[in-house]
Amino acid sequence: MPTTAPFRGRSGLRWKKAEARRFARHSGHQLLELGIDIGVLDEVVLVQSPPALSSAVQRIGRAGHQVGQISRGTIYPTDPQDFGEAAVLAAGVAHHDIESTMPVLCPLDVLAQVIVSMVGVEAWDLDRLFDQVRTSTPYRLLARKQFDLLIRMLEGRYANTRIHELKPAVSVDRLDNTVTGKKERSRRSTFQEVQSRIGVLSSSPPSVERRIGDLDEEFVWEASMGQVFTLGTQNWRIERITHNDVFVLPSGSTATAPPFWKAEENLRDFHFSERIALFMEDLNERLNDPHIEEFLTGHYFMDGRRPQGLSLFSKTRAQPPDVLSPTGTTFWWSM
Repeated sequence: MPTTAPFRGRSGLRWKKAEARRFARHSGHQLLELGIDIGVLDEVVLVQSPPALSSAVQRIGRAGHQVGQISRGTIYPTDPQDFGEAAVLAAGVAHHDIESTMPVLCPLDVLAQVIVSMVGVEAWDLDRLFDQVRTSTPYRLLARKQFDLLIRMLEGRYANTRIHELKPAVSVDRLDNTVTGKKERSRRSTFQEVQSRIGVLSSSPPSVERRIGDLDEEFVWEASMGQVFTLGTQNWRIERITHNDVFVLPSGSTATAPPFWKAEENLRDFHFSERIALFMEDLNERLNDPHIEEFLTGHYFMDGRRPQGLSLFSKTRAQPPDVLSPTGTTFWWSM
């Protein structure tokens, strides 16, 4: 089967050499949102609308990425529904109307990594370490009890449970009230060990136990005794589940559990969805306005025949169903 890898390689080389002046990308790809080096671009062309205003700003911002220059981008809708989304995106980008971001408060898994890194370089007084952590905005409300429990976990005390894969990452001197990192653990990720601690052990033959792989923690949480699942090319039947291991036996059954996966994110966030709803409400009220095309051109940066196409698409629905808008009035929208 042919792949696009050679083409992507050539494109990347052209970016770095500043030979590519424009860049076109499908909305489903997030290449322009990754931390990669892209050469000087005059314009970014987006085929279909990105799923969020912030995504559009970041992608278009790849063009004109020089001091004093202006970022330029063009959005090409591919279907009638996308025309409305593209209009809202263009106006939102021009007016800097992006969704607000709420930082996660007190993420203890991240804090564990930070503390391991800090004490791996030098010893820290626990009180000074706590005060230093709280100077960071996400941890400004961190309680001392949470901090102490996290230190105890890193020290090797896991709520009176015994998890062999989680070895102590720090050493605490209670007399001096200091914490230092373990030499053999200074370059190892504690979080990765937590994620992979649910191992799969085969008990075939019964007197021998061998590790055959790892399972996602959420899958194990939903699993039950006797359930058959596929790991690699073999079907396995669950015989026993402990706090950190799943014991299985080979199974000849062809009826296995459905594939396990995590749900994808929503297509759009609330901020973008609300802006689209308000736009469609406003457009619905202007359907009989003879200047509707001028309105779309002036406020939503539509050019060519696109304002006419969107207005005609709106008017072709003779008896549309009523849909309740966020402001309480009704409008219609075709999916």
